[in-house]
Amino acid sequence: MKDIKFKINVYDWDVRFIEIESKNDLSKARQIMNKFGVDKQTIKYNLENIKKNRKNGGTHSHDNYNRKSLIFILPSSSKRDRRNVLAHEKRHCEDNILEWFNIKDIEASAMLAGYLSEKLKL
Repeated sequence: MKDIKFKINVYDWDVRFIEIESKNDLSKARQIMNKFGVDKQTIKYNLENIKKNRKNGGTHSHDNYNRKSLIFILPSSSKRDRRNVLAHEKRHCEDNILEWFNIKDIEASAMLAGYLSEKLKL
């Protein structure tokens, strides 16, 4: 399992990125999602996907009051599929943060997108 944690200092926002590599990550993934406070339906969905060895999917969970996001992706069939899923979930993270702070400035949006892309190695 890949597990990357970082802070977006300008928003005082913590991001955790989890990338599942195999079924062996099931227990650790459950622990991380429970600790984060992911809703039970999303936890069940993610764990079922791991158990069934599904590929090319992911979720974004957030806790706005504690300013944190969890980006969770399954194994990918290819580098292209990984980029696609990661970009999709990253965008949910961006949109959530910008909406929470009521930011509509396109330059601020672009800077956040670039920062997340760098940190997530997109």
